[in-house]
Amino acid sequence: MPDLKSLSQGELVEFARTQAIRIDEQAVVRQDAQITVLSTQLADLMDKFEQQTGELAKLRHFLSRNSANSSMPSSKDDDPGRTPPGRPQRVGRPGAVAEAVGECEFYVE
Repeated sequence: MPDLKSLSQGELVEFARTQAIRIDEQAVVRQDAQITVLSTQLADLMDKFEQQTGELAKLRHFLSRNSANSSMPSSKDDDPGRTPPGRPQRVGRPGAVAEAVGECEFYVE
């Protein structure tokens, strides 16, 4: 750093410009570093957000499944995520009615 008292006015102006440029360059370097850090943090937060969005959807699905709105018995309300058992297959044509075979010959009292 030169002795400022020995510099002319023009030299002082040029020295001030040079110092201002150096300060600006240092600020740009610091800002670039901050941008890099913030970009990394943002990417991490977005990944976490996507993960939690999936977990939330899964939990909402589990909460929506209970005996009040599904074919699961109330004893299975504490077993979230388990699929209800399938209905047994019925034999015959849809809408067909069984015919009576005959009269009953004895009655139990």
